Amino acid sequence: MNEIITSYYDWLKQNTKISKVGDYFEEVTPFLNNRNDSLLIYHRYLADGNIQISDGGFIMEEFDLLSINVSKGKRKQVFDFIRHSYHLDLVDDELVIVTNTNNYAKNKHFFIQGLLKLEDMYLLNRTTVKSTFQEDVLEYIDKNDITYLDDIKISGKSKLDHNIDFILPGQKNEAIIKLANNLDSNMVKSHIFTFEDIQGSRKKNSKCFILINDMNKKISSKHAEAFSEYNIKPLVWSDKDTLIREFRNVG
Repeated sequence: MNEIITSYYDWLKQNTKISKVGDYFEEVTPFLNNRNDSLLIYHRYLADGNIQISDGGFIMEEFDLLSINVSKGKRKQVFDFIRHSYHLDLVDDELVIVTNTNNYAKNKHFFIQGLLKLEDMYLLNRTTVKSTFQEDVLEYIDKNDITYLDDIKISGKSKLDHNIDFILPGQKNEAIIKLANNLDSNMVKSHIFTFEDIQGSRKKNSKCFILINDMNKKISSKHAEAFSEYNIKPLVWSDKDTLIREFRNVG
């Protein structure tokens, strides 16, 4: 199992490229944005010795091109909630995080997670959208009287913190649930790493679920098999009877 977990770090190293661009170091990450291009982030030293990590203004530029207004209404609430959850600041239309060298790895991890979460917001670019996927899910399990804790941070064996969408607590067992609104191969790897990293740090027996929004895009059998291989049970939003039955079986 140790080799499997560390293979994720090897994959990151092999698929990361760094080059100097002016005062910045540009990093080409192995993660994909909504255009299926590599996610780029930029690093520079500040006068006080800290490091600023930036998206180079890409997210806000994308929102502008897609006519996604995050300055008011529900989209602003979602945008601000994600930023605050991942400790991202908005400075002159750039998403940034400032860190010292000791906390660099943890904060960079959060920064990338936050950008990928914000990338999902382009799916909300419909006038008929009234709620996000997470809100829909939590509203549904509320109606079914299922107790949960939402937006939990858990430290893994790697000492990295992971944002978990919600946990179902039980007396002997618990269920850890991550939501996938826009799933691709890179996100599958990221979710698998998260579950593998946190499982060993939990005191209770943990059941792991990935709940996938399949309303607009059918789940790939390859992705489902990959999750199952790591004892992560894939559930689909279209089959609500199954997900409620699974959630009620957490004891």
